[in-house]
Amino acid sequence: MALIVSVLVLIIASLFFMWQVNISKLATDYACNDKQVNIIGTVLADEITFNGNRYKMILENDKQEKIILFGNINSFESKKVLVSNIKTLKVQARVIFKPIQKTHNDGQFDLIKYYKTQNIVGNADVIELEKVDKISQINLISLLHMLRKVILKYFEKLPKYLRFYAETLIMGYARIDFYQENVGIATLGLVHLFSISGFQVGLFCAFIRFMLKKFYIFQEGIAVILIILLPLYFIFSGSLISLIRPIITAMMVEAKYIYPFKVTRLDVWSCSLLGGVFLEPSVLLTFGGQLSYLLAFGLIYVDKLNYWQQILLLNLLTLPVILSYTYQWHILVLGVNLILLPFFSYIIVPITIFGVVTFPFLPILSTIINQLIKWTNESIKIMAELPGLVVFGKPPVILALMALICTAVLLTQYKSRRIWLSLCTIYAISFGLIHNPMQNLVTFIDVGQGDSAIIKENNKITLIDTGGKLNFNFLKEEWQKPEKQQQAGADYSVIPYLKSLGIAKINQIILTHGDADHIGDLGVILAKFTVNEILVGWGMATDESLLKLQRRYHFKIISVKKDTLIKSNHLAVLMPYKKGSGKNQDSVVTTGNFGNKRFIFMGDLDQDGEKIIMHNYPTLHAQIIKLGHHGSKTSTNESFIRQLKPELAIISAGYKNRYGHPHQETLKTLEDNQVGWVNTAERGMITYKWNMFGDQWHTKLRINK
Repeated sequence: MALIVSVLVLIIASLFFMWQVNISKLATDYACNDKQVNIIGTVLADEITFNGNRYKMILENDKQEKIILFGNINSFESKKVLVSNIKTLKVQARVIFKPIQKTHNDGQFDLIKYYKTQNIVGNADVIELEKVDKISQINLISLLHMLRKVILKYFEKLPKYLRFYAETLIMGYARIDFYQENVGIATLGLVHLFSISGFQVGLFCAFIRFMLKKFYIFQEGIAVILIILLPLYFIFSGSLISLIRPIITAMMVEAKYIYPFKVTRLDVWSCSLLGGVFLEPSVLLTFGGQLSYLLAFGLIYVDKLNYWQQILLLNLLTLPVILSYTYQWHILVLGVNLILLPFFSYIIVPITIFGVVTFPFLPILSTIINQLIKWTNESIKIMAELPGLVVFGKPPVILALMALICTAVLLTQYKSRRIWLSLCTIYAISFGLIHNPMQNLVTFIDVGQGDSAIIKENNKITLIDTGGKLNFNFLKEEWQKPEKQQQAGADYSVIPYLKSLGIAKINQIILTHGDADHIGDLGVILAKFTVNEILVGWGMATDESLLKLQRRYHFKIISVKKDTLIKSNHLAVLMPYKKGSGKNQDSVVTTGNFGNKRFIFMGDLDQDGEKIIMHNYPTLHAQIIKLGHHGSKTSTNESFIRQLKPELAIISAGYKNRYGHPHQETLKTLEDNQVGWVNTAERGMITYKWNMFGDQWHTKLRINK
């Protein structure tokens, strides 16, 4: 009965939350119009982070709205003051609000949804911190955050790997370089081992109970104290959504010592679900929240099975969620979890805590523990690099729900062959639909100020350029340099999109020319996908950076020029016509028929190059043109457009980019020749799909007229 009530309340609460999300607006009182505004609010001690000369702080205004502020630190002395601060700050700043970027590509992380679950209403660039004062009055919340900051500062002194594990396992704090330094954790789906959950809450309760018993406090008194301390522990640990369930569960368990009542494990789970949805309606819209409740639900029913059966069912229970968020699964996950789950619970977590506590007195012992953790980390990395990673793709929602329900039934009917067969059939159908779709596609991925397009036809994959960032970093002093570089743009755009389609192998990558905004993320792509061959313009095949990547990833380099025919995807090369060095004028220009449209991909070719194409191919026409150089006036010659007679021009440019792309001269040329145009900066990902029944265009974003 409790489970039925939970589901009904869950549905009502979820509908309420979705309604609240739909009616809420981000940055309601602040227009993102490039105008400077003054804001005032408080910043808790642990809600300022630094990366080189950049800082990020979360400010809360008098309406309890949170605003993320990004800014530069002008001097080393100023950074020292901010880094050493352990008090709540009263901040007055002059800022320019920025729009929170919508999800511009399929498969991309939804930043807006995440911000809404965190009560964050906007973000802004700081022009000037006009006033920063330490608040002398301290309340309980600020005291907990101050204590958290003090402990995190202490952790900074620990050896590297002990620090990583202490911050994540004890404090729930993952620094910006944690997953960059520990790539195997995400690959093998071991993120749950590094999330503060029921195990850590249990340790906390056991520690408090042990200490209080030393003072001969009765069981009921200990329970009262723990019920008071557990919400404070939640705040102290960063108010992680994944902690809501174990905190509520622990409080219910303690309540039984005060007023004994009959309750089943399912009752406790149901009440924690109701309480979690009441306290944080978005809890089940987050990856961590979904995993937390699913694993807790599964544990209720698997305790009578042997250990490997428990691990199997718990992994299957969370698999639909994992595939829906990460699109991949490693076949070693089951075996690794069998080994690492008890290893982390009974060895890694205790020695991490021991290393943290003994560091001031026995630093040599902490160094030994750090080495043990390092070996563990390297072992995880080696296992992650073993064959077995399955890029499944994003399963259809209905089939993911069916798989989830089927696995839930298996918890009580483990020996049912019919249920096992049904579950296997669901996954087989999902895999088949993803990897053998009814449609082919040409997609222009929104990579910001750069280029990347994918052609998927008959399961053959061609990627034209990878996107990337131009480097404008002129920082000279050591303190200004970031501790870790930001993740590549492809990690947020190209890679998740390809994996959501179930793509693990790319047949060929065409690099149009050498600019970083076109090929800068090549190394990141090669690290995540098997690539058969890379096609470059005549003269670029001897580029040393490309040869270095070839030695590491073992792909074939093919040099192309005018009249080269790429048979695997029916693309014909129009440029370059002479040997070059990868400059804009050396861009590889290709054309081909897809569906009932002829496409032409221009790279960054300039107007002089367009005139050469006109001369060499006087009868060339194309319905779709990917404009050269992001819509710059240096490309898109009017005579060239008149000859091609395109119906639609695709512009790949960044939102409010520093170059002003697309230029008005280019847009006027298109308008004068009755050519429609679509810009990734406004519409996000642009996709053309076709099959035997017809074709259709789709953009990720719609423009509100």
